[in-house]
Amino acid sequence: MFESLAGYRPQWLRADVVAGLTVWAVLVPEALAYASIAGVPPVVGLYAAIPSLILYAAAGSSRHLVVGPMSATAALSAAIVTPMAGADGGRYIALSAALAIATGVAGLLAGAIRLGFVAAFISEPVLKGFIVGLALTIIIGQVPKLFGIPKHEGDFFEQAWGVLTRLGDIQWRTLVVGVVSLAIVLVSKRWLPLIPGSLLAVLVGIAAVGLFDLDHKGVAIVGHIDAGLPSVGLPGVEFGDFVDLLGPAVGVLLIGFAEGLGAAKTYAARAGYQVDANRELLGLGAANLGAGLASGMVVNGSLSKTAVNGSAGAKTQVSSLVVAGLTVLTLLFLTGLFDTLPGLLVGIGISMLLLVYRTSRPHVVRVVRSGTLWVDADRHPEIGSRPDLLVVRVESGLFFANADHVREQIQRLCTDHTRMVVLDAETSPSIDVTAAAMLADLRRDLGRRGIDFRIARSIGQFGDALTAAESRATAPGLYPTVSAAVADLPPSNDEP
Repeated sequence: MFESLAGYRPQWLRADVVAGLTVWAVLVPEALAYASIAGVPPVVGLYAAIPSLILYAAAGSSRHLVVGPMSATAALSAAIVTPMAGADGGRYIALSAALAIATGVAGLLAGAIRLGFVAAFISEPVLKGFIVGLALTIIIGQVPKLFGIPKHEGDFFEQAWGVLTRLGDIQWRTLVVGVVSLAIVLVSKRWLPLIPGSLLAVLVGIAAVGLFDLDHKGVAIVGHIDAGLPSVGLPGVEFGDFVDLLGPAVGVLLIGFAEGLGAAKTYAARAGYQVDANRELLGLGAANLGAGLASGMVVNGSLSKTAVNGSAGAKTQVSSLVVAGLTVLTLLFLTGLFDTLPGLLVGIGISMLLLVYRTSRPHVVRVVRSGTLWVDADRHPEIGSRPDLLVVRVESGLFFANADHVREQIQRLCTDHTRMVVLDAETSPSIDVTAAAMLADLRRDLGRRGIDFRIARSIGQFGDALTAAESRATAPGLYPTVSAAVADLPPSNDEP
């Protein structure tokens, strides 16, 4: 529990508190907005934030990841709950909390049986494409609020057509408030990164409503937000509803886990530590379970808030605990200021999962020189090798599902004496953008250890994709043969 606090130093406290204050300023307005995307009262976003921040800090492995309501999972929650709730608002809120509980249970079970390796099966380009699609859906759902016109129900295209047919009904005061708010957020992000643009936009909006009486002139406002802490317990739904939500909850977990793990890995790499995918599942599961039991909504790791946390100097999850405490104070004293997935999973069979699993764990071979040839070192133990040189082959193409495994195997084979690593790419006929980025990251990681990383005999698509995906400044050096790659390595007295 609270792994990120191990070895905590008192001098870190100031940085964590400052980071917590900064994240809180961003989280509060965003939690209110994401709750609206999920179709629940804005305060539900704050209810979800408090337990998720605390429980992820207790069970997760990242020192920097901030967990809370997010746009992608909020949109998925709305899509899942709407058909089940119908026009019953109370049932809608209860089902949203039940979905968070179901997602939490799924996460805890997945973490307990160590399914973290599933993250390797999620292609980053596919995930980004999915999130872009969600973003477009969210945008078209929010445009009517920006224009002050009624929302048209239906799919993306039906909603877009509804906006186009009502352009003549735009409320200009609402549009001005919306455009100014967007400008504040974007300008703050671009030129004033230390200022929480979301909170500033909320404060300016509050001031504008008060000064110009906008709420009585056609501008819709959030309205009253109940003060006080949420009730804790199971939502008022039937057991059968929980069963019905388990399938969709797995899909929500998958998307939230992939998005959060990406953010966690990014900042772990910058700070020089590792995250554990299985503990991330446990952390996300605990966070969602707590959010649901506290009358909240589904949550996941946030790249944007994690970036704020990291840039503000956070050292550990103490910053998240500070955010949780400040959010409690917000609920107690400051609320007056703020007036398809099941079908995606059905087709995945056990045989396909096993096939992908095997592909994701290719054999990484250490090779040694035998005359003019480079041969498998394990099959020729009689051939010695120089301790400062590591030459490896990957007996597979390199792609998103095996990129992390290959990097870990190469790093494991390096020793304190290693000064050069050469990847013999002759047995790797293909590579995708995720694996190309991995090789660039590996080059940087090894460079910090004083190890030169090079690639030899890249054939066909491998060399073309690597050159296209990475700049010359970050791409490893390419050589026509292994011998050419090691030609400038100083002679070793240990070489046979």
